[in-house]
Amino acid sequence: MRKKSIRTETRASAAIEYAMVGPIFLFVVIGLIEFSLYVFNRNFVKHVLYETARHITTGEIQADEKPEAAFKEIYCSYSNILLSCERLVFDVRAYDRLEDVDFSPAAFGSDGNPENFKFEPGGSEQFSVMRVAVPYRFVTPFMQDLFLGDSGDAIVVGYTVAKNEPFGCLKSCQ
Repeated sequence: MRKKSIRTETRASAAIEYAMVGPIFLFVVIGLIEFSLYVFNRNFVKHVLYETARHITTGEIQADEKPEAAFKEIYCSYSNILLSCERLVFDVRAYDRLEDVDFSPAAFGSDGNPENFKFEPGGSEQFSVMRVAVPYRFVTPFMQDLFLGDSGDAIVVGYTVAKNEPFGCLKSCQ
């Protein structure tokens, strides 16, 4: 019986090639899925922000007896099952002139939630500045370590500036 040389043996080469390329391929596929989830969350948060902003610019929120509760009810209705509305944190401020608009830096606490956000929707023909923040945790631990290290959650943020419509008196014109 003739012995085969190691150089001519090809049966194990596919397994060796897969062992070399497989982990890299798996890393790339999981990375694409993880990044797609992050981008989806970012875009969905912005969608919730823009839809909710329409209710402020038309004066619907300001006309309610409890504007902050009405605001939360509306943004929760847009966030539905895809994003827990309890995770969303809004900053709503009003300005009389566009030149006065100020996006002051958000101060985040150790839990990843902003500490200096307010709810001041403003009145007729004022500029409403709204931003939303939501902590996002990567699903796979190695992506968390790769992109954030020990810094905790990524913060998904969306901004919008809109001029309120001339909705006049909302509750009473006394």
